[in-house]
Amino acid sequence: MTSMACHVQCLAFLLVKCRFVQSVEPMPFCAGCQELMAAEAWRAALSRASGEKVLDDPKLLRKSLKREEQDKARKAKKWQERVAAQQEQQQKKQDKRKDNLAARAATKLDSKKAKR
Repeated sequence: MTSMACHVQCLAFLLVKCRFVQSVEPMPFCAGCQELMAAEAWRAALSRASGEKVLDDPKLLRKSLKREEQDKARKAKKWQERVAAQQEQQQKKQDKRKDNLAARAATKLDSKKAKR
């Protein structure tokens, strides 16, 4: 798997995780849930304070994922254009070679006829 595909999958996973975390409302009577949410909030705050990127904003994750997919589509289009241009060049060279061979055969035939 390419690193680009892996990166896109990671972003998609983070987006799903972030949506899930935001959709789950912490239960006021569940002490374990509150502790987990507080621990996650502290971890994110400490990571931000230390300068690390915390990928927990679904809006930004969606935007990043969309940009990655657009880049992939643009690169695929450019690659198809390169392949088409290469095939066109190859066809031109083959046509030129065919014409040159035909011209050479014609001059050879003409020289044989002139010798008679």
